[in-house]
Amino acid sequence: MLSFSGQLALDMPMFAPRHSTMSRVIVKAAYDDDARVWFIEWSSLPGLRAEADSVEVLRTRLPGLVEDLIELNGVDLHGEIAIEVIARTHATAYAAA
Repeated sequence: MLSFSGQLALDMPMFAPRHSTMSRVIVKAAYDDDARVWFIEWSSLPGLRAEADSVEVLRTRLPGLVEDLIELNGVDLHGEIAIEVIARTHATAYAAA
């Protein structure tokens, strides 16, 4: 029998900016077992909230959401912005004794 659930890696350190002039938004995604959705648990861009059926769908929605939030709130970010999604999943396998 195999069980699976998504879980956020809370112990992961924040990434230091890479040697680049590109701005970076960091998003921690978590899985809600009850609602069966991935959601933004934390983001370095305040106010960024979203949920989706899969982490991949959530990832594809992020560029538009980030652009809208930057424009709406007048955030001082310009040019290309890297969006880094941090999420972890795990599975459990059971072996016969």
